[in-house]
Amino acid sequence: MWEIVRKHEEEAEVLLDKYATQRVQTDQTGHYAMVKISAGKANVYARFREGNSTFTWLVPIQVKAAVQTLDLTQENQGGTWPFVP
Repeated sequence: MWEIVRKHEEEAEVLLDKYATQRVQTDQTGHYAMVKISAGKANVYARFREGNSTFTWLVPIQVKAAVQTLDLTQENQGGTWPFVP
């Protein structure tokens, strides 16, 4: 079963990477900025690799015409990631 889950997770990551509106990398403190994002509903997808572990986030947000912050934490890590049972 986990082989199937991993295969679909990898395929989902390829699609998310391909159709991403914007790609950013964090600075040394973990901060990032995205610009020229249209107001409305969106999802922030993040992936962090440390050693043999990969952590993913798919967090729904409401984009507003102002500076916003989003903390990626253990509490919202993988929370709405639909590819892991």
